[in-house]
Amino acid sequence: MRFLHYLTACGSIVMGRYIPQAPLEGCSVVQEKVPGHNPAYYTRTLAAHQLFDIDEFTLYPEPPISYRDGRVFFYLRGTIYDEPSELANATLTLRAQMADEPPNPDWEFTNKIRDFKVVTVRHDGIYGGPLTTWGNELVGVQDLFHFGHDPETTEVTIEAVARLPDERILFAFAAKFNMTL
Repeated sequence: MRFLHYLTACGSIVMGRYIPQAPLEGCSVVQEKVPGHNPAYYTRTLAAHQLFDIDEFTLYPEPPISYRDGRVFFYLRGTIYDEPSELANATLTLRAQMADEPPNPDWEFTNKIRDFKVVTVRHDGIYGGPLTTWGNELVGVQDLFHFGHDPETTEVTIEAVARLPDERILFAFAAKFNMTL
């Protein structure tokens, strides 16, 4: 019994000491890829902690290369196993960020998923309505725009975050790619 007390005391002393750590050099954060044909990775929290279990996210063209592509098509399929309240009031935020530019609030859009103009929810082949428990598909198309200057290639990050009104995350992922705008 005395040995257990000794281990407990040593564990408390070790755990209670602050040991400063130097940053690791040459290390990179491993990003968890979103399943499907896409360059996307999960953001905000691990996939296991998101309420919408993504089976597939397909983006075409992948990656979008130029505004000359005209538009981007996407398809997202997944399952919500729990029955969260307020699912009909879930929101989607789409955010774009250009490399070497400060965040631009004009490039962030939030709306209820069921009211979003570029995204449609589909259940059993029927379009429209809010997300529900079990199978959900989100399909959409987004036009790509040219900003009236000489085209230049820049790194673009696009993030999609779906939340319940209580701020729990249904899904959150982003993709980085070089694009001519």
